[in-house]
Amino acid sequence: MIRYVTKLAGAIVAADATKKPVASLLSQSSVPVAMLAALHSGRVFAPIATDYPEVRQRRILQAIEPGCLLVDNTTAALVPECACPIVNSDEVNIDALNSDEVNISPHDQAAAGRTDPNKPALIVFTSGSTGEPLGVVHSEANLVAHGLRSVRALQIDPSDRLSMLSRGIHISGVTDIVRSIVSGAALMPVDVAALDIDTASADIRDAAVSVLHCTPSLAATLFDATKRSVHFETVRLIHLGGEALSADTLAACQRSLPTHAVVVNQLGCTELSGFCQAFLRTGAVQPQGPVPAGFPVEGVTVRILDDQGHPVAENETGRIVIAGEGLALGYWNEPSLTAAVFHEGAANDPRYFLTGDRGRWLPDGQIEYRGRIDHQVQVRGYRVELAEIEIALKQLETITDAVVVAPRVEPGETDSGTDVGLVAHLVPAGGSVDVIRLKQRLVEALPSYMHPSRYVVHESLPRTPSGKVDRSALAAMSSTSNTAIEDIVASPVCPAPPYAGDQDSIAVIKSVWSETLGLHTIGDDDDFFGIGGDSLQAMRVCSRLLSFTGSEISLRDLFDAPTPRGLASLLTAEKSAARRAPAENDFPYSSTTLNK
Repeated sequence: MIRYVTKLAGAIVAADATKKPVASLLSQSSVPVAMLAALHSGRVFAPIATDYPEVRQRRILQAIEPGCLLVDNTTAALVPECACPIVNSDEVNIDALNSDEVNISPHDQAAAGRTDPNKPALIVFTSGSTGEPLGVVHSEANLVAHGLRSVRALQIDPSDRLSMLSRGIHISGVTDIVRSIVSGAALMPVDVAALDIDTASADIRDAAVSVLHCTPSLAATLFDATKRSVHFETVRLIHLGGEALSADTLAACQRSLPTHAVVVNQLGCTELSGFCQAFLRTGAVQPQGPVPAGFPVEGVTVRILDDQGHPVAENETGRIVIAGEGLALGYWNEPSLTAAVFHEGAANDPRYFLTGDRGRWLPDGQIEYRGRIDHQVQVRGYRVELAEIEIALKQLETITDAVVVAPRVEPGETDSGTDVGLVAHLVPAGGSVDVIRLKQRLVEALPSYMHPSRYVVHESLPRTPSGKVDRSALAAMSSTSNTAIEDIVASPVCPAPPYAGDQDSIAVIKSVWSETLGLHTIGDDDDFFGIGGDSLQAMRVCSRLLSFTGSEISLRDLFDAPTPRGLASLLTAEKSAARRAPAENDFPYSSTTLNK
């Protein structure tokens, strides 16, 4: 791997002598080596998701202004319009590497530009409140601090096999990569976004993963699909983060993991990955109520302050403020946003960051997460600024006003595996809204995890006495199905009917889609992904259809036949035949171990 990293770093330097950031559009298994090569070349590494809409990819590229763009053979055809040089990492000739190139001297590192570990090294893009993606900047020192702290806390050693279920473009995937490097443990990429849930589960099991890292909603989906106890026999620890952990998902962990396994519930953010952790044993009786976020981790100070900036008393809720090793440098090319939330400490105190999280101290010294103080939410582990969705909606000619809210849910009350159901409250220009057309436009502009699951039409939005939109009133409306306004997708749908034969295939498929997507009306020729479906929901659909029809539907089948009519035809054609065994190239991306 050292040979490959060195050669790829040389290709980066040859493509761009300006030392501008290196952007990447890579398949999952290519990201770790690309990140190391970019850092070795002295450049800032900025990964971009391959499944983002092209419009969003272009906006991120414009924000980065990269010196070159890394691709591989899988992603080369997906490259959006880009003026910078393109380097294909799969075309690097490792055999042509000279032995002298492997020996990296301090002089070579200085020449490459990597002289200060506290300078920018990584940009992780998240949702931004201005309507544009927001880049969080980390240094090499931050990455090392994150990795070492995680390795010590989770007691990771070279005998471990670490999962990498994300695509390495968010802080969770970066953490997976770094702690594998600093510990010597094997890194096992499994691209769950491109596989059906049963195949993903089998790949995790076959890889003998010992440390499983994912969001609670993905864990709930994995465990719900298995429906049998102790499925992941090799997992000694499951590391959950990115969203609140419900008691139901914790119970699912207890059912599906060995009794000696440990559940780690983590509270963190892109600005400082994992600042609180709670360790829970699957074989122990768990307390009732919300699952605690845990104690502050090593090297991090956590304070909870009231509106006046004073520490709150025990059991009182306030804003979580964090400081310590690994805190981000700020936001890429956004000095005003950086200055608003990153502050220098008084006297000898370290820099601190004002999170948007609310929490309270429990009597035992742990922290309980109590939601957000701003308009930011977590959806399947992704940070989402509701303002970015609102701006995209308001840009549509048929919409005059739009507000997006998350239904009001008390801590600990979320259902197992249920995502935050974003609700868009709309004031149309005409009086009605073409929801299908609206969703298709959002598909072109925003990632699937940012798509609302429900749309509600208003003649006008409720206002506070000061004239501002009453978001609290809208959140309350979104939490109940008994609203007096016109609800385009109506209230919760009924469970799918029993499967009664080929003639009812379309009806069964539409009912399962309705239940999964929260839509009341679905047409025979509606595209699953065009009406807001995403890969995690597609996994649930495949699992549900198997239970109702007895026919195994793969994620590839849903990609190939994304409409109820098309999927029903596939069911009919294959009902009497044995299902084919998945070929090696059966899925859009194959999962592989990192053996480059």
